Amino acid sequence: MAPNNETKTEIVEYPRAVELGSVVVTHYDEDGNQLSLDVTVKDNVPAGESYTTSPKVFDDTITTNTINGLTRKTYAHYVLRKIPANDTGKVAAKETITVPYIYKRIEKNVTNGSVVAQYVDTDGNEIAPSESIKTNVEPGEAYKTEAKTFPIESLSESQLTDKYVKVTTTEYRLVETPDNQTGEVKDGEVTVVKYVL
Repeated sequence: MAPNNETKTEIVEYPRAVELGSVVVTHYDEDGNQLSLDVTVKDNVPAGESYTTSPKVFDDTITTNTINGLTRKTYAHYVLRKIPANDTGKVAAKETITVPYIYKRIEKNVTNGSVVAQYVDTDGNEIAPSESIKTNVEPGEAYKTEAKTFPIESLSESQLTDKYVKVTTTEYRLVETPDNQTGEVKDGEVTVVKYVL
């Protein structure tokens, strides 16, 4: 038999190396403070695989401190500034895609208030100790004050040899009702209701 001089060509396909990539989501405030740990949503997956991310919802916070004897509460929460352009997409080969969510901190401060009634004469001298009507309560709470009545004071001066007894009588009457006799507690203020008698 004669040798066969035909050449055979065989095509062999070798698998291509799969290129991998990752996607990481970050959460920061506008000042660059990290609000939560980074989240890897795709980790070394084939390039071209689809991904979807979403913003995080942060719990509201309340912090309390004291300023000038009044309680102050700071209510805070975060709102998303805008959705990043790459919030959805496809994994890139040999790359880690970062999806940056940026949030704005919104704060509201509420400081308690107090109401004090003072009783003075027309010269500004205290007739009776100040009276706390509302102490360190939330703003907006209604209050009502009232003028005090004071007993008539009599002072007798005489000596055994005097023909007459000198009697000095002191009576206090309300000169004017204050404009703020009733109202609402104000944020961060001590309201003084001054009764002039």
